[in-house]
Amino acid sequence: MKVQICFGGVATTLIKNSNIFGKFNKEFLVLEIDERSIQKVHEQLPAKNLCITNISTDQVQRNGDPDFIYRKINSIINNEMTVFLNNEEPRSKGLEQNAGRAIYYSVGNNAHTSTKVENFFNTTMPCPKCAAKIRFWNYNLSNMGKFKCTECDFKSQESPDVVIKDIDFDNNIITCDGIQYNVQYTLPYYIYNYALDIAVCKKLGIDELELKKAIESFVNPLHRREEIHYNGKEIKYFRMKQENPETLQNALDTIRLDKTVKAIFIGLFVIKDFPPAYTNTFYFFDCDLNEIVQSEVEKYVIFSKTVSYDTANRLVYAGVDKHKLVIMDVDDISKVMEQIKNIETNNIYIITGMKPYKEIKKYFQTTVAVSEE
Repeated sequence: MKVQICFGGVATTLIKNSNIFGKFNKEFLVLEIDERSIQKVHEQLPAKNLCITNISTDQVQRNGDPDFIYRKINSIINNEMTVFLNNEEPRSKGLEQNAGRAIYYSVGNNAHTSTKVENFFNTTMPCPKCAAKIRFWNYNLSNMGKFKCTECDFKSQESPDVVIKDIDFDNNIITCDGIQYNVQYTLPYYIYNYALDIAVCKKLGIDELELKKAIESFVNPLHRREEIHYNGKEIKYFRMKQENPETLQNALDTIRLDKTVKAIFIGLFVIKDFPPAYTNTFYFFDCDLNEIVQSEVEKYVIFSKTVSYDTANRLVYAGVDKHKLVIMDVDDISKVMEQIKNIETNNIYIITGMKPYKEIKKYFQTTVAVSEE
């Protein structure tokens, strides 16, 4: 099966894959739809299959509460539609109620599955059926894991249709239905995406060998993790979409697995995609920092104008010794990176949003070798 990936909007994708008479000339069409646009797109393209990965707090400056997005998606679901639902994400699974058929995909417990220590900052979400509290037994990602409503019968399926398990993180191998896949990425959100891919292909009758080949050859051209070697130091640079706690938690979950001495640089910036500028730092307050704070961290270097002190406060609330904090209320990346010379450990992590990426790359470009994971 030949697959053509188009980087563009819905209209552009349709035009590129249609003949001169306007007839679509491909067997399958897979579109990633902006959550706010899904109702309008569905009016013109009434798809019979809908895939949901998660519905969580994201871009509050345009989306507001995630339940607002839940209602938008739920409004287009009907009894002729098949929905592919994340079995470990309550809002996603809640969309089963109006669908003609629901197919559930899942990721089993693995070496990276975690639990949260109860503290003041822990939050959960309301049940999409009765609005009572959702209880998570464990987490594969923030607010994503085996769960049950504390009041009604709503819970994750005991036997979902597709389950990825036996994850070998050292050798990048995942197993589903007895088939092993040698994959490029084993971060939790990638594994959920693999599970969704398998569920969709099984439903559409795509050959298992074709599926295996596709999954194993997949390379993300926009992968957001790099390793940088600089003056004898190993730097792991994580850049992320800054407007939700899930992507930040994913980076923190990777760091928490490192039990050796390390230094952590964190740069969360004001987002100026449209006025008013977005300075809300709730996403860091929603993250679980317990294991990182209890691990061996030499220094925390916190930087960026406006947001740096909020970030530092969250670390202090989590129990970080103030003497380990270096707060830099600046946007000058060269001044921030100069702090690396003052770090004794050779093991350094950098977490930023997308804004300073080009400047950080430029700083290291002439002096280090950069290798993507």
